[in-house]
Amino acid sequence: MQEKALLLTGERSSVPDHKAERLLEFFGVPYQRQSATDFRLPESSSITNNSNYRLVCAARTFAQVIGELQRAPHHSNAFSRQIHSVFLYSDGDPVALANVVGQLSGANISIRKGARTHIEWSIADDPDGVCGAMRGLRVRPAATELSSCDFFDANDCSATPLIAAGARAAFLKLIWRGVPFFVSSVPPLDIDADLTTQNFDIRDHLFSAVPAVSYIRWAFPHSSWNTAEASACLVIDDPLLKARYGFVRYSELVALMKQLQFSTSIAFLPWNW
Repeated sequence: MQEKALLLTGERSSVPDHKAERLLEFFGVPYQRQSATDFRLPESSSITNNSNYRLVCAARTFAQVIGELQRAPHHSNAFSRQIHSVFLYSDGDPVALANVVGQLSGANISIRKGARTHIEWSIADDPDGVCGAMRGLRVRPAATELSSCDFFDANDCSATPLIAAGARAAFLKLIWRGVPFFVSSVPPLDIDADLTTQNFDIRDHLFSAVPAVSYIRWAFPHSSWNTAEASACLVIDDPLLKARYGFVRYSELVALMKQLQFSTSIAFLPWNW
């Protein structure tokens, strides 16, 4: 089955739409753009097993099509057969975002600006593995991120928080009509922006990078680019540089590196040398 993204936009693409499109391009994901006014749920008889889309759009854009989807009979499985999953992001309109999530979850959703008192954020170990290698991590975001972003009030939300701290959540998961929805409270990362520091620090972009990238890696495991193999690096911190150090025999280590094709990184203090 082909993994393909359907990037749904308004009559004119917004800046967040362009950011989402650039992320899809960066990860090599095949996609097509479509205006929300042209979106139609196909008849069940016209659905084939080769057309299974991952819908990506701003929450305000999805609000333009949710009415049609809600009017479809509950016993109809056209939506769940045609749509693999949905990723919704904010385009800077918290009211539209709250309304859409409220309709999908059946609960009143509130969104608040900033979360300065929530210092440490947790990335959930979701059973579906959506957040990949980030699962279970605790991160302290940059202060600018905590003060400038919009966050869901998780206390009033029936959805599953994937990135949260206390009562605040930045990334939610919920099921609607049998389809998993992933909702980010902030716009996607701008990968064309200049770096302001020497290195890309995920703590400075936790809420804009992790939700979008995690969804893309989860929803397009075969069509997005992947390394040819999973490489490994053995890290040994501050060993004595002797022929044998504890259980480490360097001659055997070099032989194993050549045999199994892995690398070793050794950090040591000049004093010990």
